[in-house]
Order: sequence, then structure tokens, then C-alpha cells
Amino acid sequence: MDKDNFRGGFVTLLKSYFKSVTGAVTAAAGVAFFLAPNSIASGGASGLGIVLYSGFSVPVSFTVIAVNFLLFLIGYKLLERNTMIKTAFSTIVLAVFIEIFSHFPAVTDDVFLSSVFGGLLLGLGTGFVISSGSSTGGSDFAAVLIRKKFHHIPISVLILIIDFSVVLLSVFYSKDYTLVLYSVLGLFITSKAVDFVVEGLNFSKLVYIISDENKMISEFIISNLNRGVTSLYANGVYSDSDKSVLMCAVSSRQFPQLKNYVLTKDKNAFIILSEARSVYGKGFKME
Repeated sequence: MDKDNFRGGFVTLLKSYFKSVTGAVTAAAGVAFFLAPNSIASGGASGLGIVLYSGFSVPVSFTVIAVNFLLFLIGYKLLERNTMIKTAFSTIVLAVFIEIFSHFPAVTDDVFLSSVFGGLLLGLGTGFVISSGSSTGGSDFAAVLIRKKFHHIPISVLILIIDFSVVLLSVFYSKDYTLVLYSVLGLFITSKAVDFVVEGLNFSKLVYIISDENKMISEFIISNLNRGVTSLYANGVYSDSDKSVLMCAVSSRQFPQLKNYVLTKDKNAFIILSEARSVYGKGFKME
């Protein structure tokens, strides 16, 4: 049984990293083949890299690594170790393939097509990475760190502020305000593509967890996901034993991270996932 659990855990880990690599390569293609050659800064570390590349010829891959390295230095004590490792891996893959793809010609010099298809590829790739329980760093990572200090600001709002700040930076190296508008279009498409991959048509997930490691899992939900969690009394009919069941509502972006953490701590955990059409309360809809 232990060998089967180990094999199953290893296969799950391989699938997770394969999904992360696929997403990072797809995102890198969007940046290198469409966005960077046409100076379209669509937010995040890669968007800042495009700003510096267009203004000072600094390689985008260098900026992606440098920005995320600084974020890792700030947040290595604040975030869960497994998440840090996966994010570092995805960030390196993203930077490496941006550098590789940058040696090939751009697919098109049409700014509109580049903002659409570049934003789409970047969003789809980022969505795959997030759904693997990882992140490409950048604005997502920075938002999580900032929210550790400012708990009252939703992460989605922080990400939006960071991404738009990067887009507005492009004004300083380009007086072409049309290009800035194309950058906003690319950012919008990226955001929607991420939501489509990670969330589908639903915003929230209602999760029930049955595990022997409820205390650690509860602390993770509260401290790392900034969500509330409720412990429910339950009785196993077959085993005739009392257990507590954890119940929490999370966004679809957070569920892969929660699932990976639970299965890392308890491979025998039982997770029930249901769709929550609407959730009202702190961190979700307020009215």
C-alpha cells in the first residue's frame, strides 16, 4: 500500500510539473513571438521586462528572473515551501524559453493581432501553470506578499493595480498612447484567458476535506489562502468512528494549491469538490 501511495504521488507530481512546463512554454511563446517584439507590456514581470527591453534593450528573460528573485528574497519566510519551489521552477522555465524564442523572428508586426494572440497565449499558459498548483511569479506573487501586510485588500485588486502600473510605465518610453491602449487590451485578454483555464465558467469552489491532518490543513487555509474554514462533526458509518470534516470556500485559482497541499500532507485524504454558484462574505461578494 505504501509503495502504491508513493507511486501514485510520484505520478501526480510528474503530471503537475509537466502541466507547469507546458504552461510556462506557452506563456513564453506569447511574450517572445507577439508581445515583446511589438512593445506591448501586458503586466507582470514579463510586462516590466518588455518595458525595459523596449526602452533600454534589457533582455526580458533577465528582468523576469531578477524581479522574481527579489520577490523570493522578500517572501521565502512568508509562503509555503512547496509553493516556493514550484514557482521558482516555473519562473526559470518561463525565462529560459523567452530567451530561446527571442532568437526567432516575430510572428507578426501587426500590433492588434499581437495584443490579441500574445495576450491569449500568455493567459492560457499562465492558467495552466496556476492550475498545476504553481505560479509564474510576477504580479500574482507580489500581490500575495503585499496582502500579508494589507489584509483588507483583495488579491484580485492588488494584481490589477500592479499590472496596470506596469502598463502605465510604458508611457515613459513611448508617447504612442495607442500602444498603451493595445497593452491594456492584451492585459484584458490575458486575464480572461487565465480565468477560462483555471475557473471555467465558475468563480468559487466549495471544498470538503476529510483528513488526519486537519490542524495543519486549517492553518494553511487561513494563513496562506486567507480563507475561513469550518470544522464539521461527522461519523463514519462503515468504520463507526467520529471525524471532523473541514469545509471552506475558495476561488478556483486557489483550489489546485489547496489540493496539492492536502495530498502532500496526507495522501489518504478525501477531498470533495462542488461548484458554488455564488459566495457572499469576506473575500467574495459583499452584496
